[in-house]
Amino acid sequence: MGKHFYMAFIMLVMGVLSSTAQQLNLFSEDMRGSANPRQTIVMDFVERYFSQLLSMKQSAIPSKMADDKVYFRKGKPTDLRLVSADMLVSISLVDRHYELMWEKGNQPFLNIVFPAQFDLIFGLRQDEAQQRLKDDIVNAPHFVTSHPTPVGMKEKEKGIFVSQQSHFELESLNNAKYYKKSGEDFIPVFDSSFKEYSAANLFQGLVPVDSFQIYVNQTVYGMETKSFNITLEQWLDYCTYLGLDIYFAVEEEREDGLLALVLVHSREFGFNHMLSVVVPDHFVDHAPTILKARLTSYIPTHNLKDLYQKESKKRKRIQWQ
Repeated sequence: MGKHFYMAFIMLVMGVLSSTAQQLNLFSEDMRGSANPRQTIVMDFVERYFSQLLSMKQSAIPSKMADDKVYFRKGKPTDLRLVSADMLVSISLVDRHYELMWEKGNQPFLNIVFPAQFDLIFGLRQDEAQQRLKDDIVNAPHFVTSHPTPVGMKEKEKGIFVSQQSHFELESLNNAKYYKKSGEDFIPVFDSSFKEYSAANLFQGLVPVDSFQIYVNQTVYGMETKSFNITLEQWLDYCTYLGLDIYFAVEEEREDGLLALVLVHSREFGFNHMLSVVVPDHFVDHAPTILKARLTSYIPTHNLKDLYQKESKKRKRIQWQ
């Protein structure tokens, strides 16, 4: 009996060691220390994904990788066990996929590509990601961001200058920021005489946001709704943490204020969140202010146009082109 127990214990220890040996460490501490949060998320994914992959039966690996659209342009999965900390590695985002390249002796050693897709990288289904979104927003680290005065601004109307780098699908849904001159300086517009421009600057984080809260109705999988409160500062911290591009447009001027569309886009992880927000008429001069928003989260980019058209049949201000 003692001998059998000893053999069983040895087999258990060997199993644990074998399992532990599968855990990959593919990136140096220096690389992780200099990475931004999005790069860290990608590195965590790569180590987690391939550690799990190498613990699978060899026969199941090709179909798993094909389903996930993960490919080796050079090398094979087991070569990852040969990666050492002194190897040069690069991470590139090309269109809608990531490409990782390891070099050994100044020669390509491994080359892996996979889609920039949130469910793959986060390891979550869409419904799971939706359910945990509030916690992700609330727990995002706080950022103190600087907003240097842009160069190359254009005068939009008398005394108002605009800086715009890009738009999303249509020109009116854009990342424009608005300024006015104060002496020789440009300051962000936050003035009840220019409510649309002030609202755009508010959601770009150009003006103080500590007195603004958002009451959110979030549509989740199964057409259910979750309701919760967050601060505008928490929302902007979350956007900064994940490197989300923020686009804003006024859909409709109403008696109770502005109905605005805020769309945040993640190129790194291939998803979008869409907020339909009521910005009260008095938001510039009265604090604190509660903004009411309907949130649709984790929308694949190719679904955005159809979704917006369904929700905007009666709204004349913005039309998809």
